[in-house]
Amino acid sequence: MTKEKKNDSKLYFLGLAAVLMLLGFVSVKNKTKRNQIEEIKKLPFHNVAIESVEDGIYQSDVATSFLYVAMNVEVENHQLKDIQFERMNGKKISHLEEIANRMVEENKIKVEAKRGQEIETFVLMSCVDSALYKTEKSEELSEANAEN
Repeated sequence: MTKEKKNDSKLYFLGLAAVLMLLGFVSVKNKTKRNQIEEIKKLPFHNVAIESVEDGIYQSDVATSFLYVAMNVEVENHQLKDIQFERMNGKKISHLEEIANRMVEENKIKVEAKRGQEIETFVLMSCVDSALYKTEKSEELSEANAEN
């Protein structure tokens, strides 16, 4: 075999190895994303209507294997006034404040997820919804107790 053919063979195998490594990386990344999606499907979501929530500051936290968020949600005049993070841990925290600001600006728990922020958006929506749901449940219990 000539030197030129040996070099071509080496380049071919190096290229093939690089392609296989890239495919392996993409496969692992896709599996991780699929696992995260399965995990967020299990997060609580109660479809709380902000219009039904009284003024106050409500606390909640959500924990997943990849993200932990603890926050205070402030409601005033049946509108989201502020979302303050008490604690954030995980790989996906870079966009949380931006998403929270959109929630307050739009006065909505369900905001459209921007490309690349889908996972964080769903975790945050669950956390805000859970904070406000606790209020709805405690009001229902108070009303039931008052009737008895």
